[in-house]
Amino acid sequence: MTKTGMGAAVRRKEDHRFITGAGQFVDDINRPNQLYACFVRSPIAHARIAGIDASAALEVEGVVAVLTGADMAADGMGGLPCGWGIHSKDGSPMVEPAHPPLVTDAVKHVGDQVAVVLAETRAIARDAAEMVEVDYDDLPVVAGIEAATNQEISQAQNRMLLLVYGAVCGLVFVGFGSWRAVVCIAVPLMLTSALCQALMAVLGIGVKVATLPVIALGVGVGVDYGIYIYSRLSTFLRQGMGIEEAYRNTLKTTGKAVAFTGVTLAIGVGTWIWSPIKFQADMGKLLTFMFLWNMVGALWLLPALARYLCRSGPSATRTARAASAR
Repeated sequence: MTKTGMGAAVRRKEDHRFITGAGQFVDDINRPNQLYACFVRSPIAHARIAGIDASAALEVEGVVAVLTGADMAADGMGGLPCGWGIHSKDGSPMVEPAHPPLVTDAVKHVGDQVAVVLAETRAIARDAAEMVEVDYDDLPVVAGIEAATNQEISQAQNRMLLLVYGAVCGLVFVGFGSWRAVVCIAVPLMLTSALCQALMAVLGIGVKVATLPVIALGVGVGVDYGIYIYSRLSTFLRQGMGIEEAYRNTLKTTGKAVAFTGVTLAIGVGTWIWSPIKFQADMGKLLTFMFLWNMVGALWLLPALARYLCRSGPSATRTARAASAR
């Protein structure tokens, strides 16, 4: 280490008074008629304050006052200011949220300040603070980053599913250029998602960080099944076949591959159901259901929709014109 310049050792000037007992701290300050404060803090992480009873504390000799958030708000006392305020590029001050010294309606974490006792001695203030009775109405608690993320995902799941299906429908329409294709492929997927949500509710599995990829995987596999079946079915229809004949030929070719893939995948992940790890067992149940039901939807519901939507499509029109010409 150099003696001068960057990286040079800096001689400390304040250590001598600390190691010799001459340091001065806030607790060392004493003034005539000073009072001591003890805060009443919440033992609950999240709750609504239904009421505060400080009558017992006020009767203690030496207690001068017991203040609550409502008292401070009534006196017009503002919040705690930011210690290092900054300004935006346009010169406007930073957006500073309210930060009252004492909470007024609800506590947001363990140790949140609910009230403060002012007394003549520290001991009196501490004893009186224990006499303040606070009535809490418990609210849902989010503990940890993962729990907070899961709560956000649970609240936004409908919007996320709409975005996923919007993208799927858009890509299917671009690929096939037909609204009939969008309906035939998307409706079985949506039904599978709705049934999967019902299954998750029955099993007590919520939408969270761990289960969201499973739902996305189920949609991805399901749209593959649908595209394979619809593509082959529409090919046979363009060849002039009726919907029943086109469906039978589709089952003989692509249908066998879809059925084999769905059953094979379901058997593979179905073994997870007996896993001692709850997360893996839950995922095994969901994936097995989604692989099998997506297969059923592609092989059964999609052709049923095509039976009503595609019977008067372009292929049928061309077939009718050809028959008239003959």
